[in-house]
Amino acid sequence: MRKKECFSVYGEVFNILYFSPRTLNIFNGIDAIVKNESNSAKLKDVLDKAILKETAKKVVFVTKNGRFEYSLKEVLDKNPTIIYENGEFKIPELGIEGLKGIRVERG
Repeated sequence: MRKKECFSVYGEVFNILYFSPRTLNIFNGIDAIVKNESNSAKLKDVLDKAILKETAKKVVFVTKNGRFEYSLKEVLDKNPTIIYENGEFKIPELGIEGLKGIRVERG
């Protein structure tokens, strides 16, 4: 998988991460990874893997259509699902398509 076919999680995190459609399956078990079944994950699970710093207060979704900013609390309360569908990452509950990165920022 090439880097451009992944989305990254970076900023106020301890682990900068890259997820491909296949690696999103890590949250659904080894069988899902091997079979490449789900290609989805809850946003909270993705952010937990990145290990947020105490200073993290905002989440900016970087997409092919621009940047969309939310408070960290707001997105954690909603806990939307990131999916890979039709060649792009999406967060349907937030109306986000063409996700390229998740930048976690200070307040």
